[in-house]
Amino acid sequence: GGVGVDGGTVVISSEGLNHELKPIHYIPILGQMHERPSTLDPVIAQEIASTCASLGLPHTIGKTLSCDDFYEEQGRLDGAICEYTNADKMAYLQKAYDAGTRNIEMESRLFAAFCHKLHIPAAVVCVTLLNRLDGDQITQPHDVLESYDLRPMSVLLEYIKAKTT
Repeated sequence: GGVGVDGGTVVISSEGLNHELKPIHYIPILGQMHERPSTLDPVIAQEIASTCASLGLPHTIGKTLSCDDFYEEQGRLDGAICEYTNADKMAYLQKAYDAGTRNIEMESRLFAAFCHKLHIPAAVVCVTLLNRLDGDQITQPHDVLESYDLRPMSVLLEYIKAKTT
């Protein structure tokens, strides 16, 4: 979901954030906790943003809150366990937005930390289905969601074509 951006917005991640809204991936190795930066390549992000602009797609470069589960850590109210209020959820989402978060998903932090550790220039490109500051439930028709779903791949295909020609 998006944070402060409309559904259909392509979000190019600048970094993957943990639950503390820090660009750090914690990884236990042999019983010891280690920290790895989870930042992504700003040049690639800018190039992909330019590709979005050339395709006329709504887009933004922003931080991605990368959670370890779909319900509680993302502040959803409709899971089997919910020990917080809507006000708690909204305060956390606003704090995340104020910290530069523009979307929430579950993979970017680990991917960014892996690529950063190995000095692999990388990007994460997502599309939002809704603005979590407005609610949790998707209300768009199926055909609209399908069109949103095609956006990241369309952008990346165009980006790759431009790089290879």
